[in-house]
Amino acid sequence: MNRDYKTTDFRLAVILSMTFNLKEISVNNKKGTFIFESSPEMSDYINAFYDRQLQVEPISHDEARDLLKNKLYSNIGGKQ
Repeated sequence: MNRDYKTTDFRLAVILSMTFNLKEISVNNKKGTFIFESSPEMSDYINAFYDRQLQVEPISHDEARDLLKNKLYSNIGGKQ
């Protein structure tokens, strides 16, 4: 059974959203928690991210960042 992976780290969430399914963004006190459908290879991405070993295509990263930022702000606006 897959468990959800949750993070409040926006930079990590951007990287994960490029490959893994973002299920939900939970907002509490204007802080987002990004909830992903976990998978076996996700830990490799997370470790590579924190070890500064992950390489991504810059334009795809920027697009993923902008999309995630829009989703986050939409959720924050809906919670006020």
